[in-house]
Amino acid sequence: SLLAIGGGFALASMGVAFLSMRLGEEDGEADDAPLLARACDVLLNTFAMCFAWCMMYSARWAWMRYDVLGMHVGSIDARILLALALSLVSFVLISGLDAIDDLMRAEGRADTSARAIASIVGAISVLVGFSWE
Repeated sequence: SLLAIGGGFALASMGVAFLSMRLGEEDGEADDAPLLARACDVLLNTFAMCFAWCMMYSARWAWMRYDVLGMHVGSIDARILLALALSLVSFVLISGLDAIDDLMRAEGRADTSARAIASIVGAISVLVGFSWE
């Protein structure tokens, strides 16, 4: 399903964030380090955008499938309710990710988690933006 594909893109985004950090640690003095870092940033943003689009259309398809409140997903009322629902879910997810980030910082492992969490928070933020568009 599209929801699972979106989750895969989120995991891929986190994987690229960890890979980027590893490459930054190992190839700090190499001539191609800026090129690899830029390639990782492009992949990270691409996967994050794919995650956001997959989640957006998964929510729309779920709305159509289960006929929420008897409203057609294309109506203004339904779009506003869908945007509110996605914003609420996004708030909960971002709060949870912030708590995880705080725990990682307390354990001294902020370097490994901060970039991955920031990429997912950025993707969720794009999702909220898409839903209100």
